[in-house]
Amino acid sequence: MTNNLRTILGVKGIICLVALIAIVIAQLTYTATVNITLGQTGYGQGKSTESWTIYENDIDEVRYLPGAGTGGNATPTFNAGDSNTYAFKVTTDTVKGMAVKIELVDYTKTENFTKFEITAMWYNSGWQIAQLYDGPTASAGTISFINGKTSGASGYVHQARSTSTRYYLIKVTYSYPTTASAPSIQFRYTPTPEDTL
Repeated sequence: MTNNLRTILGVKGIICLVALIAIVIAQLTYTATVNITLGQTGYGQGKSTESWTIYENDIDEVRYLPGAGTGGNATPTFNAGDSNTYAFKVTTDTVKGMAVKIELVDYTKTENFTKFEITAMWYNSGWQIAQLYDGPTASAGTISFINGKTSGASGYVHQARSTSTRYYLIKVTYSYPTTASAPSIQFRYTPTPEDTL
């Protein structure tokens, strides 16, 4: 069969046939280019260490992260250019919102507290309470605080789509009716870009 095809077409004919097949295959190949632009949704870490002074038999006292005053009992003077004046910041654009999960790394560190209620505040011409949610999506329910005495307890701040940056801090209301040594407590923040906000 190969000899018959070579006899009928000749060497030039076979070369033309191969070239024609290559052109047909080339005509079935298409390309597309995607230009990628990074959106403005972002998270920025603020102050990551703080020192609090607490006292035995403190009942319903408040401390802030970051804090000012005596042992962290007052809100800091806010300055967007100084990351020591907020716990974290969130930037969203018109396409995506963001949820930030707030939790303790180890809730057993609060065992000597009889109360350890975590809330968040955001800055808008002064520090004000931020609404907390029980999940990252727009359908999540609201919660009043995160119970730092409960295993796995967490809460979320939601920031809707908007082209803006907000600055947050952590507020803790606690009771410490003991003389036991107070441990170091570590907070964890997990940002998640979210389409539903």
